[in-house]
Amino acid sequence: MYRTGQPVNILTGPPQYRSDDSAMLARFVQRPGLKIVCGGTTAKLVANYLDVPLLMESEPTSEMTPPQYGIRGINLATEGMVTLNQVYAILDADYASITDYGGATRLRWLLGVADTLHIIVGLAKNTAHTDALFCQRGLLPRKVLIPLLAEKLRNAGKLVNVEFI
Repeated sequence: MYRTGQPVNILTGPPQYRSDDSAMLARFVQRPGLKIVCGGTTAKLVANYLDVPLLMESEPTSEMTPPQYGIRGINLATEGMVTLNQVYAILDADYASITDYGGATRLRWLLGVADTLHIIVGLAKNTAHTDALFCQRGLLPRKVLIPLLAEKLRNAGKLVNVEFI
């Protein structure tokens, strides 16, 4: 018996050039499969594009549990940099051993059920990524982190396509 593969699409970060916003967003929302948005600014762009409200689902209670957002038509929307770094750190962990059920855990679960992943990475500069606090905590920027995450996912048997804009 065969099953249909589960595609998962991730959008993280605005494009390098604002003139590419609409094309990037259209490509993302029209793709089949689950839709995940990582990044507050990216979440605002998607909500505006879809003409739906952006809701804060959870206030950050600590640096370890970044906020999650609600966007009608999007399966998961989270903060970006911290969440993606956390997912990279827990990707190989046994899911049953994870006790925090924040955005990183939800994203990790969705990556686990994915057969194919299409990740769109916006290359707009984010001044927060140069903050010494982020560097001291060892947080990797998207441009560095996403290829590492993609490699882990490929090693787990996923088909992964990464597109930088």
